[in-house]
Amino acid sequence: MVNSGLLISTDLDGTLLNHHDYHWTAARPLLQRLAQQGVVVVLNSSKTFAELAAFSYPPPFERRWPFICENGAAIALPDTPDYAELLTDELPRLQGYALLELSGPRQQWLSRLQQLPAELQHSFTPWSRLEVAAIAAATGLSLAEAELASQRRYSEPLCWHGSDSDYQALRQRLEESGAVVTRGGRFVHIGDRCDKGRALQRLSDLLLPLSPTSSWRTLALGDSENDRPMLEQAEAAAVVINPPKPALVLNRACYTTRQPAPMGWIEAVEWWLS
Repeated sequence: MVNSGLLISTDLDGTLLNHHDYHWTAARPLLQRLAQQGVVVVLNSSKTFAELAAFSYPPPFERRWPFICENGAAIALPDTPDYAELLTDELPRLQGYALLELSGPRQQWLSRLQQLPAELQHSFTPWSRLEVAAIAAATGLSLAEAELASQRRYSEPLCWHGSDSDYQALRQRLEESGAVVTRGGRFVHIGDRCDKGRALQRLSDLLLPLSPTSSWRTLALGDSENDRPMLEQAEAAAVVINPPKPALVLNRACYTTRQPAPMGWIEAVEWWLS
């Protein structure tokens, strides 16, 4: 495998994919060029394993890359000769990938949500109560895409109806019980003590034997609060604007795009490569 020593960790919705219509095809030529140049592109998303496996192979990518699903809950490594030296027999296999799981199962969070006071439970609808058609309506996905999105393994998205004070109360109660609560571009996510940044660091360490240098040069791209850990962990960071919400503000230097996805994603990657 041609390897440049460059690694891009990117969110999808609102970053590579347009927030409103999920359009991304304008980025296809750049994705193909990155593959030809040996730049590793890691999808690092709140999306499920099933969604990311379907998106990352076959196209838009020219080969299978690793990906990180459900806000850092698991790393999926392609079970291919390129990655053979990194894989052990102990890692479970699923659809051509080896899974390094960094989270407990989804069911633990469903149980804790059911234990919340009734007044807080009225503030949200968990995806576990939604039919596929309702998930499609809430996300703008097709029914086939919504079916993949419903296949949560490690975390639970919530359709939020409550106030900011309700959110703070929910977050306090769940975090006291060991959960992590984050706000994404569309939903509130409940999961384990893992995040996109920790998973990116773990993956970077795992991939070191494949790097032509002693480390990876990394760029992280995101647009929402749940992207903050990877944006603040990577060597370089780019925030893709997602109007009408204000651009994410980081506690570090970063590149903020002038355009939303997917053109903003192209703009940021070209900035980093220049």
